[in-house]
Amino acid sequence: MFLGGFVSPLNFGKIKNEIQKYCLDYTNTYHVIWPDEIGLEIHSRRNALNYRMASVQWHLSQLSTIENQIKAEISVLDAHTDEVDVALKYHQLSSFYFDDIVFNIISLFDYLAALLSLIFTNNKSKRFKWNQLIKSFNNTDYGFPLTKDLLLEKHKECINKLAAYRSGVYHETKDSSSIVLGGTPTILLPAKAQKALPFYDKKETISLNNGAKTLVESTFNILLEIVKCCIQEKHNKSIKQD
Repeated sequence: MFLGGFVSPLNFGKIKNEIQKYCLDYTNTYHVIWPDEIGLEIHSRRNALNYRMASVQWHLSQLSTIENQIKAEISVLDAHTDEVDVALKYHQLSSFYFDDIVFNIISLFDYLAALLSLIFTNNKSKRFKWNQLIKSFNNTDYGFPLTKDLLLEKHKECINKLAAYRSGVYHETKDSSSIVLGGTPTILLPAKAQKALPFYDKKETISLNNGAKTLVESTFNILLEIVKCCIQEKHNKSIKQD
């Protein structure tokens, strides 16, 4: 049985819009006098986050395009070509796109860390990457204990595992995916990814396209959860100070 988990572009757009809303809410509340250097920098780092999210979306759309192309080519096969030839033609290209999705998502969390470090410190010179931000919590919570706890939780449960998988693929060996034949051949999610990443049922048979959609949806929602927690905690602190 193939895992579903289809994620429409509208859902991705909603997540991006929510992140933008929280960032605007933050700058409109705490940096209302323009030009304000911190406010401008927050918008700049938020725009960088949006750019990286758009890159992830584009790579995901290429997997959907490949899946549709396989179906289209199989529907008009001639006597000299079979379904296996068509699937093999796109097999490696699909793996390229999945790898790029993983790489971009890791970069996405570095971009998120840059945004959070600015909000935490109110200092333009602070631009942590994800692991740097996580390590810095050994010494301080920056006055954001709830956000710190959420970041450490997501790091342990998801992001650290994703980074380890990415490191293995990038530095050691590629993660190979299989092809299931019959009807329309289906390119499967790489076995190491399914085993290593916490977003998948280990017993399911998962297509590469649906596996990538699940990965993107899961990580985008983590982004939104973290940004929402951070901004709300800032507001709660300000209310108490008033």
